[in-house]
Amino acid sequence: MYQQKGTKNNLKTREIMFSLFIFNFSFLFVRFQAEAQTKNQDQKQTQVQEKTLTHNQSQAQSDKTDAPVLQKKESHTSQSSQPKSNNQAAIVSANGQVPIATQLPVLFLSAAYSRPMIDQEDGQFSDDLSYQMAMIKKMGQRNQLSAYLGFNQNLQSSEKADFTDIKIQSSFNHDQLLFKNPGFAKLSITLPLSKNSLYKDDLKVGTQVSLGLTPQSELVDISFWTTLRYNHYQYETDKEGNILNPFVVSEGLSLGRPFGKFYVYADFLALQYQNFNQYINYSYQFSQILIYQAAKKIQIQLGHSNAAQVFKSNFDELNLSLIDKNTSQVFISLEFTI
Repeated sequence: MYQQKGTKNNLKTREIMFSLFIFNFSFLFVRFQAEAQTKNQDQKQTQVQEKTLTHNQSQAQSDKTDAPVLQKKESHTSQSSQPKSNNQAAIVSANGQVPIATQLPVLFLSAAYSRPMIDQEDGQFSDDLSYQMAMIKKMGQRNQLSAYLGFNQNLQSSEKADFTDIKIQSSFNHDQLLFKNPGFAKLSITLPLSKNSLYKDDLKVGTQVSLGLTPQSELVDISFWTTLRYNHYQYETDKEGNILNPFVVSEGLSLGRPFGKFYVYADFLALQYQNFNQYINYSYQFSQILIYQAAKKIQIQLGHSNAAQVFKSNFDELNLSLIDKNTSQVFISLEFTI
């Protein structure tokens, strides 16, 4: 990911953001606990008074929470994290959540080809094949447990072929997370398996907490989320002497809309990195994906993504661009469910 130098003054801002994030997460957790206790008490009272009404209400709630929830895969080449809505029932998107409509574990397999949108003919061209496996197990009506593993193959150099890190994630969905809007909370850990993590960065373990909302809309499927990631490294620098980034904060927004068997999806991700010297680095990523549901368990994705640093080299001008001839990537992927 691209980085740039910041100033130490931004550390205070990061500390405030971190404190607010933890406070909000703690507040929501306490709220869920209080709501659960209140609901249990209400259910006991209602059972004594009106058993039939209680049964009907419980059935309606069960039907509501059993609705498939689509969530975004973290990227078309590696992680997976979340998409949403009944319209997306058969689609696995670009952030990391997936449908949870079955009690049995579900296995998702994907293969993707990616390359620069424009070959600069400077000897730096690189195209890749990536493979990913995700296993998802529903745990009750609102929770699911998932595990992700991938393998990346550089077609220009066999020496760069490598596994991705292992990601294990627990997800919680709520139909009234905040301001009566449905949303999700996720906790994940990353176990080092790739060469970079094991031998270059000396990563011990990574942890990540996410909170997101999926407001109801008849026009588009919308979702926005914030994520805090902490990477526990053995040392403050990698083997090449580069200062590592233990803290990463990201905010994302995604929009999607179905058109028959097609689904149009776009997202924006803003990331802020803090290294061990307490400098802040900023980057972003745009993604646009066209998804075709070829069969009940098979889908094809065609997309474009652009990831770059937020500011230009002079630090005075923004570097935001939907498409950039130097950094844009195009990809195609095939995904199916077992």
